[in-house]
Amino acid sequence: MNYRVWKSFFVVVSAISALFLACTNSDETAGSSFETENSIALTATLSSGKPAPYARVLVRKKEFLAQSSLNEIDDEKIAVDNPSAGVYNVVTDSIGMAYLPQMNAGEYVVEVRSEKEKAFASLVVKDSIFDSLSIPLSKTTSLKGQITLQEGMEYVTVGIYGLDYAVQTDSLGYFEFDSLPQGAIEVVGFTFEAHMQGGNITQNLQIHGKTAVDLNSSDKAEVLIQTKAPVVKDTTVVTQEDSLLNYRYLVDDFSDSTYRWYTSASMHATATLTTVKDREELVAHLKCSKDSLYSEWTMMGYSFGDFYDFSELDSMVVWVKGKGDAGDSLWVSLSLEVRVDSTSEYKEGKAWAHIGVTDQWERLVLTPDMFVPVDSNNTGGNLGFDAIKDHVTGIGIFAGKTEVGNYEIWVDDVEIYGIKELVQ
Repeated sequence: MNYRVWKSFFVVVSAISALFLACTNSDETAGSSFETENSIALTATLSSGKPAPYARVLVRKKEFLAQSSLNEIDDEKIAVDNPSAGVYNVVTDSIGMAYLPQMNAGEYVVEVRSEKEKAFASLVVKDSIFDSLSIPLSKTTSLKGQITLQEGMEYVTVGIYGLDYAVQTDSLGYFEFDSLPQGAIEVVGFTFEAHMQGGNITQNLQIHGKTAVDLNSSDKAEVLIQTKAPVVKDTTVVTQEDSLLNYRYLVDDFSDSTYRWYTSASMHATATLTTVKDREELVAHLKCSKDSLYSEWTMMGYSFGDFYDFSELDSMVVWVKGKGDAGDSLWVSLSLEVRVDSTSEYKEGKAWAHIGVTDQWERLVLTPDMFVPVDSNNTGGNLGFDAIKDHVTGIGIFAGKTEVGNYEIWVDDVEIYGIKELVQ
């Protein structure tokens, strides 16, 4: 049986750190997140200071996109819960209290909706610390705008990344939300395509364009979104029994530091790795220089500390942007590394993939078929994916340019999909 679903979407992406709400042991109402692996006691209060009874609480992964999956959640129901996949719904009790379950490590968005007021907060699950979270609600705000539709698009859908909202535009691309929580968001366009055959589902997500907007308590915000050719293609294959989301491994989001990473550079190059604030969060910043036209290189690397079988690799995902002098051609080379000592039975080397970067953030998705084929000279230590896939020891992110001079790249949210060993 063949089943095909095709939709075009535009999504408003939540800037997760825009409304960090404080815990109950703080007088602040914004500007911080918290980290926990245990259940969370949540208290919701109205702007009047009174409890928010029977308010809806929705927890979603930071990357959740409403209407971008076949596994949709009915916005009118509070019944579909899967904490391990980052989806949870609950209602506060008569005094505005609710308990969230223990969830896997990762970043989430917690939203509380009462009849007339709403709020959302960022949640980072990392350390085993019990926390009580207090979320003060405020009056809702609105957003309207127009999306320039590409040729052949009859309509698109607008939603919020990390939050469960979606509206459809008219034939001219106009849309409007009349009740959103306050905060900074980013408007992003994407298309979604899905196929199902023999119990297997293939889902393809493509992002077309984006723009930022700050929603506050003033009059309706207005945005104009210019679309462009897709810059992102994110493909996942799931089965009814075994979702790839269960095998997502977050290598690093750099929320605390880059201490897990090492740097290296060739003879005529230098590399310095730090964290800086960008995308309204901490990201890795690799500053590089080269004083020779030879094939100099700089890199940041991550070691798993053991051999892992990447034969079932679905994809490696990383957010990247770069900057050099005017006219520079910049790229990143993503690699799977095999580093061994003299006693190992394996040969040291890597599998390469080379991708151009710009000064705008892009989500790069590397699949096994994108690795450079092996050549007779093993250029750059390239052994090819097939030669190293069953004994990978780490990953590398190389920054490159042809010209002599200084350049830099920014890196965020390095993820690996499909390797069961990494998430066990």
